Amino acid sequence: MERKGAKLLIRVAICDDEPAFVARVEGMARRFFDGQDLQAEIICFTSPLAFAGSELAGFQLVLLDVSMEEMDGIQAAKLLRERNQDAILIFLSAYVDYAIMGYAVRAFSYLLKDELSGTFDTTMGEALRELRHQESAVTLTIQNQPVTVKLAKLAYLESRGHLVCAHLTTGAELEFYGKLQDWEASLGPEGFLRIQKGILVNMDLCRKISNYQAYMVNGERLPCSRQNYNQLVGKLLAWKGR
Repeated sequence: MERKGAKLLIRVAICDDEPAFVARVEGMARRFFDGQDLQAEIICFTSPLAFAGSELAGFQLVLLDVSMEEMDGIQAAKLLRERNQDAILIFLSAYVDYAIMGYAVRAFSYLLKDELSGTFDTTMGEALRELRHQESAVTLTIQNQPVTVKLAKLAYLESRGHLVCAHLTTGAELEFYGKLQDWEASLGPEGFLRIQKGILVNMDLCRKISNYQAYMVNGERLPCSRQNYNQLVGKLLAWKGR
């Protein structure tokens, strides 16, 4: 068993139809990444149409104004989500009223422009932790060959006698020799929860635990331990609220 934390080269998009504000955010972003000793490719857009026509699938982090004349930020974000489900999206706006709209496009955070100097670095730090979590991976040995799997794509592990089966978000199943208790020790800090003797689930891909079942985002329902049920519910809620 081997866990990997990928070295990040972060591709960032900044989109706002006010050039001076774009330049300000770019400067703040560059200072932040320099302070983290990270490389970042930052691409700036002053036209939401140009942003929408770019290679959206390649961005890991997007800072997007909500209110723009050519196309509002919610429309641009919907186009982003059509091509890129994983990018961390941070909305920028002068008005707090728009914040609720971010839920429809899975916005990570919402920053008010006039409070940017006090909130930018904290929010970027939270986004960076999420990026690192997304890029974390494990290497499985399958038929004597190493196979690297990102934790974000690993829905759950299932014990099958002397084998462990990795269930991926794609629906694929990968079997390899191992013990579930070893994986629990390794992946517990990464948000994996042992819901019963033979199943270890990725809490990021579990919607809820209810009626003694874990409801996964792909529609699967997995049986939970009745003995430890309340503790399992509490751990999932704590992870979701971290």
